[in-house]
Amino acid sequence: MSYCTISVDVDSFDSLLKFHGLNKDRFGDYDPVYKKAVPRFIELFDEFGIKATFFVVGEDCLRLPNRTIIRNIVSRGHEIANHSLNHKFAFSMLPREIKMKDIVESTRIIGDASGYMPVGFRAPGYDVDEVTIDLLDKMGYLYDSSLYKFIIYPLIRRASYLRSKQILRSQMLKNLQKEIKETIVSPMHIYRPMAGKFWRKGEDRNIFEVPVSIMPFLGFPFNTTFLFLFGPKFFDLGFWLTRKYNMNLNYNFHSTDMISSDCDKIFLKHPGLNIDLLTKQSLFRRILKEITKYYKCLTLESFCQIESQSKKVSGGEGTSLDR
Repeated sequence: MSYCTISVDVDSFDSLLKFHGLNKDRFGDYDPVYKKAVPRFIELFDEFGIKATFFVVGEDCLRLPNRTIIRNIVSRGHEIANHSLNHKFAFSMLPREIKMKDIVESTRIIGDASGYMPVGFRAPGYDVDEVTIDLLDKMGYLYDSSLYKFIIYPLIRRASYLRSKQILRSQMLKNLQKEIKETIVSPMHIYRPMAGKFWRKGEDRNIFEVPVSIMPFLGFPFNTTFLFLFGPKFFDLGFWLTRKYNMNLNYNFHSTDMISSDCDKIFLKHPGLNIDLLTKQSLFRRILKEITKYYKCLTLESFCQIESQSKKVSGGEGTSLDR
């Protein structure tokens, strides 16, 4: 049986409000993401015997109720990983010293909240760059999982940031052509990023990059956002292509996937919030039933540790992690 990874980006509702250009701090310590969504995901993963990776935001870990939930995640055998200090958008555009301060501080806070130091990172909005990978590697991180090989996503990301007033209009096209080129040529399998060119394979770094899964050749994501838009058949196509071409499966959920307006009384124009909870949970069970039929689901940390051992045994040659 092959190995795969499943992760959840635990973005608080305050982060989501900020993304939509709305006032944050509306929920305070009572964040529906930690109060409701995360326990629902834990229950769902327990049902299928899945060990997943939860990417948490450092500042969210300072809230006492959230820390209790985080410790529960760990006690169930899941991994806690770093999703930045405060989910600042346009992460790649930040100066190096700001990125370093963000990663150092979030690492400390998440480590204190979870009981162990995180070894994995995912940039807000999958907005990773060479500087971020370099900092993570020098800090001893085992992996990054921010690469999102959806060719038009750099443009979509900038348009979203502009709409939510996270960047200036003058920054709209900054490095856009370069990012699209890097997205096109980057690998779809787990790899060690080349020093100076994180989008290419190399052996001069210790850190791994684990790209978020997209459909081979077609290049479309088949995560839950697209599931909500196009229906379960869209997942079926992506999953079939992933298996057919023996690609790594790194499937990504968002915490808001487990929130619904019908029972949680939160009304916001955001993918999936208008779908009732039972319908969404039924869709997720359908997905996980298919995944666990063909894969054993590991945390990203365990997945990368196995790949690291495989490279040592094979003298540097990577594997597809099929067993």
